[in-house]
Amino acid sequence: MYEQGSYLQKRLGNPVIPLEPAKAGDKTSGKATLNGYKFSEANLLSEPALRRLDDIRCNMGLRLDGLFVADCDSREAADFVEQNFGPTEWIQETGGGGLHYVYETVEEMRNRTNYLRLKLDFKTGKRAYIVVADSISYTGKQYRWLSRGKMGVFDPACLPEEPKIEIPPRDESIDEFVAVIMTKAYINEIPGAVSGQGGHNATFRVACKIRDRLAGLLSPEECLPIMQEYNERCKPKWSTKELLHKLYSAWRAVL
Repeated sequence: MYEQGSYLQKRLGNPVIPLEPAKAGDKTSGKATLNGYKFSEANLLSEPALRRLDDIRCNMGLRLDGLFVADCDSREAADFVEQNFGPTEWIQETGGGGLHYVYETVEEMRNRTNYLRLKLDFKTGKRAYIVVADSISYTGKQYRWLSRGKMGVFDPACLPEEPKIEIPPRDESIDEFVAVIMTKAYINEIPGAVSGQGGHNATFRVACKIRDRLAGLLSPEECLPIMQEYNERCKPKWSTKELLHKLYSAWRAVL
């Protein structure tokens, strides 16, 4: 772990992050920051701190300042990346059998989940990180670099335009007021998302819950106030633009 962390910090200039160790069979484990470590505020770890990572047997993440990662959980996603994003020699195999394609990027982008329904996620920027080698997955398998040569540069212009969302017709048989009240009551029972503890996925699941209950009654924009109420419990809070993106992604996921 020390050697990997030291190499990544020196080669890329990005902080590595201590993560909780994985628990066998627990798919959600091994990715959250250790003891609530605030990765977005982290500086480069010192050599002694890097050596302690081996002693505590934790996993390790890499913050993605100036980097773009295409996180592929299907062969179709990997084929799409290789055909559209240009070459990069920084490729990592995840503990779950997926692939990380790592690129430099000079243009700020938003993170995306399940792009074009390919099981393809985009991760980039100071508020994002990936688990890196020699971390261990819940499967017991180690993350490992397949290659680390010349890093490609990602150009957002290569992304195909996402399909427009078609809002389903309103279901006049359902009382809109009652549906909204019941949805708000349900969402109010869900804990707020926490950065570094699966916050992106947790917030997207909330958007999907709202979609499942209100897609035939309200548009994504009309559901924004419910997301904003949930956002009051999130740490840190999402921007309005980010909340709308989550809602649009949830609506798009059922097309």
